[in-house]
Formats: sequence, structure tokens, C-alpha cells
Amino acid sequence: MKKYSFTLVQAWSELDRHFRVHASLIQRFKHASASDVVEMLKTGCNECGQPLSAFEREALVERHCELFGRWPTELPAQASDDPWSADSQSQL
Repeated sequence: MKKYSFTLVQAWSELDRHFRVHASLIQRFKHASASDVVEMLKTGCNECGQPLSAFEREALVERHCELFGRWPTELPAQASDDPWSADSQSQL
């Protein structure tokens, strides 16, 4: 049997964190229409006209997949902040 460097509790904790982040991504733009999503991805700005954070960018990709069943063909440049940072985690 393969030996892992983390415990079962740590693995479940990480999986729980993953699903919490994913749920928060889905929540962010759950009411955005297809045209809104395309426009925000095209411009790289959120609904308030501010540049997308890395978290919002990833949330828009998730919403695009929900609406169109595939990843968008063009994405705005990656934002400098990390969607997995402590600040983004506080949105959970």
C-alpha cells in the first residue's frame, strides 16, 4: 500500500476546502446572463466596470461552463491576485 505524507483528516479537510472554494466561485456570478458573462470576459471587467480579480475571472469561467457547456475560447489576462489566497478564502 502506498504511504501518503498527509493524514486522512488532512485529506478530507483539503477536499472540504476545495468544495467551499468551488461553491463560492459558482455563487459569485450565478445570476449573470450569458451576454453579461461574454461581455465581462471580453472586457476583463466585472459588472461594476472594475478589472476582474483572479477569483472573479475563475468564477466567470465557471459560469461560462454552466451556460455554454465549455470553456471560453478567449480569456482576459490573468489578474495579479491569487484566487486561492487568504483574502479569497474569506469569501466562503
